[in-house]
Amino acid sequence: MPERYNFVKTEPSEKMHLAVVACGERLEETVTMLRSAIIFSIKPLQFHIFAEDLLHSDFRKILDSLSYQDKFNYTLYPISFPTENAAEWKKLFKPCASQRLFLPLIPQ
Repeated sequence: MPERYNFVKTEPSEKMHLAVVACGERLEETVTMLRSAIIFSIKPLQFHIFAEDLLHSDFRKILDSLSYQDKFNYTLYPISFPTENAAEWKKLFKPCASQRLFLPLIPQ
C-alpha cells in the first residue's frame, strides 16, 4: 500500500458542534438529520438541541437509544429569547425562527 494511504492520526479528534432548533412536529425530521450526522461524521459530535419543553423527553428517549453512543453527546436547551424586548421577539417570528437568530449569541 502506498505510504500516503498508510497514515493514521493518533491525536484525539476535535469535536464538531452542531446546533439545531426543533419545535412543533419537527421531532422526527430533526432526529433523522442527527442520525445522518452520526453515521457520516468522522469526528465526534456535540449536538446543541434547542427545543420546546414538550419535546425534551422524546429527544432524550430517542437519542439515548441510538447506536454509536460513543460518537456523540448532546445537550438540550429550552427555547429562549434575550431578556431585553423578549415579548417583541416572540411576536415578530415563530418561536423556532426567533431562536435561530440568537444562536451566535449563546455561549458554549
